[in-house]
Order: sequence, then C-alpha cells, then structure tokens
Amino acid sequence: MSSKVVFKTLALVWLLAHLIAIALVWRSPGTLAPVFVVNAVAALSVLGYAFSRAHYFLAARDWSYGGLVVFELVVVAFAMVAAQGNRSAILGSYAALGVHTCVGAAAVVFALTFRLTKLF
Repeated sequence: MSSKVVFKTLALVWLLAHLIAIALVWRSPGTLAPVFVVNAVAALSVLGYAFSRAHYFLAARDWSYGGLVVFELVVVAFAMVAAQGNRSAILGSYAALGVHTCVGAAAVVFALTFRLTKLF
C-alpha cells in the first residue's frame, strides 16, 4: 500500500470519527462521552507519533513541533477532567474537537486535491 493511500485513509478515518462524535452529541446533548473518547484517542495517537519522532525536536528545537505536543497533552488533560463533569474542561474539549475536525477536513482536502508523491 502506498503512502498516499495510507495518508488518504487516515485523513478520512480521522474526519469521519470526529463527524460521528459531533453527530452523536447533536442527537443527544446529554451524551458527551463520544467527544472525550475521540479527543483522547486522537490526541494520544498524535502524541505517539510525535514521541516516536522526538529526535526532530531535540536536534533543532522545533518549537512548532513542541507546541503541537503541548496542545495534545492539554487535550488529553481536558478529556480526562471533562469526563468528571468540569464545565470549563467540557468547553475546552469542544474547542479541541473543533480544532481536530478542522485539521481533519484540511487533511482530506489536501489529500484529495494535491498530487502526493513521497510522504514517508
């Protein structure tokens, strides 16, 4: 399987998972668990990838890469605290879901619009 197909598949699954979480919360507003689960899984997957490539940050002090790691750590913290009913953490989880959904939509548009040759 080519890296282009892998990227398109991951981008579509990412966006679909976030849209399903939004639809579930829209349908029954009392059910917030899908937001927390999708945020936590998305953030932990990004963190897993980022930590596997930590030498990029350590070699050149890439502050945007570090900012991504800090953002995803905050998203995981919001998801854990929001699951216990903290109102500000719930709002933070909604904001993180929005950011992740926008990033997923941008990745899908990028994958379907531009010709991808080498990604990995």
